[in-house]
Amino acid sequence: MDLHPLHLTVNDRVNHVEIVEGEQNPWESEGFVNMTLGDRAIFELFLSRIHPRISDASFANIFMWSSVYETRWKLIEDCLCIVATQGGEPTMILPPLGFGNFTAAIEQCLESFQRFKVSRLFIEYVTSSMAEKLGNFQGSPRSGDYLYETQKMIDLTGSKLASKRQSRNAFIKKYRNIRTETFTPNHAQDCIKLLETWQPQVQHSVNIDLKRSQEVVATKNAIANAAALGLTGMVLYAEDQIVGFTFGEKLDDSTCSILIEKTNRDFTGSAQYIFSEFCRQYWADTQWCNVGDDWEIPSLAWTKESYHPAFRLPKSSASIGL
Repeated sequence: MDLHPLHLTVNDRVNHVEIVEGEQNPWESEGFVNMTLGDRAIFELFLSRIHPRISDASFANIFMWSSVYETRWKLIEDCLCIVATQGGEPTMILPPLGFGNFTAAIEQCLESFQRFKVSRLFIEYVTSSMAEKLGNFQGSPRSGDYLYETQKMIDLTGSKLASKRQSRNAFIKKYRNIRTETFTPNHAQDCIKLLETWQPQVQHSVNIDLKRSQEVVATKNAIANAAALGLTGMVLYAEDQIVGFTFGEKLDDSTCSILIEKTNRDFTGSAQYIFSEFCRQYWADTQWCNVGDDWEIPSLAWTKESYHPAFRLPKSSASIGL
């Protein structure tokens, strides 16, 4: 699926908001429009202003999760404001982003949220540089993004990564007909079948299983729209079947982001192999590899720590009183 051409300028898109204001959804009465694939250029313009760039601050990441949360946006005072709603509870994904009056944008968002009768404006992801602009707010630390040196993930050398190297080598020795292919739409159905195999292999608590179920929905959205989202994908075969797939993108010239990695756990070492090989084939020109946060899931945190991150990108959530 190709990216829908963006023929509208930013001002044209704002004028489009006025056309839909009279419709039923209450956010539309506030001037917020549904996020679509055609909004990619506008989002990337504003998201590129974030330094350092967290994994959550990409069009692909936000769009894939729009299949779980109703996601809308509006330009306020030349700032991009993105809201998400699930079960009637609104939140901002990020603070206002852009080139205009940040304080005025926050104030207008506060006014919009107040009309929904919520006591506080909640912002999901806030970096340290964003926090400086917010001023007086209540913050809660979140799991930060894990960043590794890309070359180390390719080589897996040294004692700290010995177990990863051994798992990768064991996969190569154990299974026949190992190969990779660049993801195309022809792989989509087989990847979805693998995703449905993967889901029951990682059962946890009710709360974690809910997160994983939502992740499956978001991943299917990414699979269906990978090209339009600008994602690079790779599929792993062994024993003449797909045993893994992964998707990533560049956040900037020095950093790649691995948004999705799913493997069949019955194929020992497939996770270590696909991660290292994806870095080697597609991201060797980057210095850093960002694999996102750990969702406060202990097993996921253990796995990401076991690769010995070079550093973490801190982030928090924030709430502002109305």
